[in-house]
Amino acid sequence: MFFNSPFIFQRKEGYIETMETRRTRRYRRAYGGKKNLTLQRLLERQPAALAGYSGYELMISHYRSSEKLRNLKMNRQCYRLLDKAIIRPEHLPNLYRTYRLPDDPFFPLFLSIKTDYLRQRLRIKEERDIYILNQMKLLPREKRKMIRFLAELEESISAGSVRHCWDKNIYPGSKKRAGAMRKMTEKEWTRLVDSHFRDLTGTYHRKAEDLNRIRACLFLGILPELSPFYLPDADRINRAYRKKSRTCHPDSGGEEDLFIRLQQERDLLLSLAAKDSLKS
Repeated sequence: MFFNSPFIFQRKEGYIETMETRRTRRYRRAYGGKKNLTLQRLLERQPAALAGYSGYELMISHYRSSEKLRNLKMNRQCYRLLDKAIIRPEHLPNLYRTYRLPDDPFFPLFLSIKTDYLRQRLRIKEERDIYILNQMKLLPREKRKMIRFLAELEESISAGSVRHCWDKNIYPGSKKRAGAMRKMTEKEWTRLVDSHFRDLTGTYHRKAEDLNRIRACLFLGILPELSPFYLPDADRINRAYRKKSRTCHPDSGGEEDLFIRLQQERDLLLSLAAKDSLKS
């Protein structure tokens, strides 16, 4: 789902090979690799919520009263067209003719109920996405910028400009998690980012050195350039350190362990910046 607002985070699909592999696995799990599938299997695998829709009992009565429907065998393609409610009502005659299905009221009833269910699920998902998005807009500006930066970071180092780690670790997938992110303390936010970088390092291990440097920059509140990546100079590092130490210092109400880490990350970046300046 893509958005144009500067405060809205974009999601992108994976590259073709990954998508095809996952689609094949889901297809085999759903249909079990069987060539001949039955309507009984189709009905058994439907969500329980379908029973609450108008016309469900009538659809089941048609199925139970028809011996043809109970003994019907269909291939995986026909099963999928019904399961995903892809067929429109005006195209049902083509479905009957192509897959040799009986012209029975069961099929239009099933497709109508499943279509209503899928539309409702989509509407719920869109409402959830809007709620999460609005919660993200309420985060402090610095955190919003960091979240966008982390998305761009993974896109820049992944083979297909994907961001699986970001989707899993950073962007909330539920209303509950979005609300929890708004209430995170500085310590909890630090743990979240650290966990995300551990996942990134494990996934993109060839970029481990750069990721460690970027993590140190982010701890100081610096968003480094990514294309190409280079370390900030000593002046910028010291300015960022002084700015963050105002809130991290124990005398200002900050956490002592966060302040100690702030000093360590500053020293690390300064030493790396000094080495880079000697090389150049």
